[in-house]
Formats: sequence, structure tokens, C-alpha cells
Amino acid sequence: APRGAERFLEMVRGGFFSSRVALFRSVEGFLCQTGVAGDPHVHQRWRAKGAIADDAPWFDTADSRPMKRGYLSFAGSGPDSRGTEFFFAYRDLGLGQSPWEVPFGKLVGEDSFEAMDHWYTGYGDMRAFGGRAPEQRRIYEQGVAYLEPEFPELDYITSCDIV
Repeated sequence: APRGAERFLEMVRGGFFSSRVALFRSVEGFLCQTGVAGDPHVHQRWRAKGAIADDAPWFDTADSRPMKRGYLSFAGSGPDSRGTEFFFAYRDLGLGQSPWEVPFGKLVGEDSFEAMDHWYTGYGDMRAFGGRAPEQRRIYEQGVAYLEPEFPELDYITSCDIV
């Protein structure tokens, strides 16, 4: 997924992850969504960049679970809708068949999987799906000022580097 990978690298180079990016939708055995900057001003700057175009699916279309454990994909809502939000797959999933859900990366090494398996999942899914995860709109508007007092158990990405 060259467009997805390039956007992610652009986010890393641009310091996006230095603003404490919450793992705000962490559903045990499903996925962990992240990618909203903890600083609302940083989030607005990135939203102003607009969405990126879809990437062509690259997997075997006969595979009913193309999103494998440890894969990363942007979280789009339809054609050409990917911005900065992305997710990690906790297990092999049926997601990834839409061009806005094409994996752009994957975790490597047992240490990475061990860390992922310890992310906090107690708030679960979005409220629309029966969970208690933070409201995305409020994260966009208030960032960590909203998250820290109301969701003290959340885990965060505090830095990301290219090695």
C-alpha cells in the first residue's frame, strides 16, 4: 500500500506522534484504533492536509481474513477517505477487502507482539458498538485534556522513529 505507507512515514517525519497519540479504541481480540493527535492544533493541521487516495488491494482475494495479526491499516470510512487514523489487528480479521483498508505495515519481532498484547482494552469499542471508548469528536476538539482525566488507563504512542 504505497500511499498508506507514504502517509504514515510523512506522519513520522512530521512529528505527529510526539503529541501523545492515544490508543483510543482497543477491542480485545479485534483491533486497536489510533491516529488522532493529542494536541488539537496538530490534529487540525493534519486534517487540513486532506485524505489520501486508496491503494489497490494486494492480497489473495480468496482469503476470507486478509488482515493478519499485527498488520496496520488506515481506518477509512469509504473511498479515498484515509487521513491519520489507523488500526492494528489483534488477530486475523475479515477486514482489509476494501481499498481504504489495505494494510500498509506490520509488526515485526516477538517484542512488538508482546507489547501489543498488553495494551489496555478495558474501554473497548466505540459507544455505537456497545463500548465505552472515548468519543472521537471530543479527542479532535480537546485532545489529551479530555482523555487523561476521563480515560486514565489509555495507552499512548509517544514517539515513532524511522530506523
